[in-house]
Amino acid sequence: MKRSDGLKYSLVHDPAACLTEWDEFVAGMKNGHVFQTARWALYRQKVGWQPVLLSWSSQGSLRAVCLVLHRSIAGLPVGGVLYAPRGPVLDYDSADAPLLLSEVLNRLKQLARRYLAVVRVSPDVRRTTTWVQELLEDGGFHRAKQPVGHTATIRLDLTQPLDQIIDGMSRARRSDVYRYERQRADYSFDCDDSLDSLRLLYEFYCRTIENAGKSPKSFNDLRMMHETLAPFGSSLIFIVRYQDRPVAAVNLIPTKGHLWGFGASMAKGDEAARDASVGLYWEMIKWAKNQGYTEFDLQGIPDPPDPEDPLYGVYRFKRRWGGEEVQFVGEYDYTPYPFMDRALEWRLSRGKLRL
Repeated sequence: MKRSDGLKYSLVHDPAACLTEWDEFVAGMKNGHVFQTARWALYRQKVGWQPVLLSWSSQGSLRAVCLVLHRSIAGLPVGGVLYAPRGPVLDYDSADAPLLLSEVLNRLKQLARRYLAVVRVSPDVRRTTTWVQELLEDGGFHRAKQPVGHTATIRLDLTQPLDQIIDGMSRARRSDVYRYERQRADYSFDCDDSLDSLRLLYEFYCRTIENAGKSPKSFNDLRMMHETLAPFGSSLIFIVRYQDRPVAAVNLIPTKGHLWGFGASMAKGDEAARDASVGLYWEMIKWAKNQGYTEFDLQGIPDPPDPEDPLYGVYRFKRRWGGEEVQFVGEYDYTPYPFMDRALEWRLSRGKLRL
């Protein structure tokens, strides 16, 4: 079979035009990620990115999709970066996956030349899938020197009974969970999509990020994300209160079967915060199982884990839940012209372009 035989290629700029079919396809793929959904494109469009939605179909059914987000320099229609967060999305286990991915990468390279921009891809594919890395490198892509997304995470299998999930935890975490359950009457656990809850989450989030030496996103960005995704049931705010005092919060982004946690943060200097963080995750796990989710992505760990990393404590906290550590192939760039690569690195190093 030739590379493009039987495939129909489509490019659209309006996420609403293909939202239902696109998002159902992404949700049904093993490597489908919320960052590749059309609803995510709607949100990014509101905060200054221009979405480009590429798709490939055969016999009326989607075979591959790739959401690319374009941000130029100084508002120009060209230049800058074309970013495919956790894309492309396709069945990487299928027999013709290498041919299909080659077709996708060739189209992305054409797009890079058309926009005079760097293309960055970061497929949700494990590092052990070496043929993907080889295909990227053979196609002229190179590993990004400054990845902007995490390249490893921890994922918890929610199809297990709760007893098995507890058995998979570290000994220290099991003790934490049992202690929390004994004190459960002092805690309340709420889920809503109100603006007040979002403000509370943002307050906790800013403290956590700033303590790690990083700069937080703006509240407007978080609000835009929440307000865009909430009508689809794809943004929920979970809050833990200790004796009616808020002590922990997280933003949950669900899609079919999968659940991602964003911005999990605790009140600092509060003696109840340690148990509240355990309670927050434990209640989320129980809630997610009851809702029928099959996997909980704890969203990002240092790669490789380094005790000197400011976020190493976050890694230890997540690791103790006993999920599987997953390393991705990483972020890869295609640069039509060398000077563009240097310009992108310069802007990323100075925080002038946040992906």
